[in-house]
Amino acid sequence: MSKRTTALIIVLIVLAAGLGAMYYQNMAREYYYGQVGKLANTDESKGNHDPDVYWYNIKGYNKQGKFRELHVGSYQGHKFTKGHYIKVGWSQHKGVISYEEVSRDQVPKQALSKINM
Repeated sequence: MSKRTTALIIVLIVLAAGLGAMYYQNMAREYYYGQVGKLANTDESKGNHDPDVYWYNIKGYNKQGKFRELHVGSYQGHKFTKGHYIKVGWSQHKGVISYEEVSRDQVPKQALSKINM
């Protein structure tokens, strides 16, 4: 193999590793579990057919019990039900990127023990 081919392969490997790290940083999710409390604030629509957005501060815990304060906004004007459990997808780059309601049985034990303290 020539030096030029070897150098090209090394550059491609470094480039692929860099792109993979960027993708992971932007898209990788860590899931946090919490219980819905009171409504924090509301962004009211300005009459342009967009629904109101309801914001909640969720004390979230991952499956190892690590804490993170999450500011979660509802989609399509949907209010959360106080006391229900929620699973929140969070990324280092974008913050909260998804959420879904879950049952108590779906919450990992480490997170559940912290939520119920």
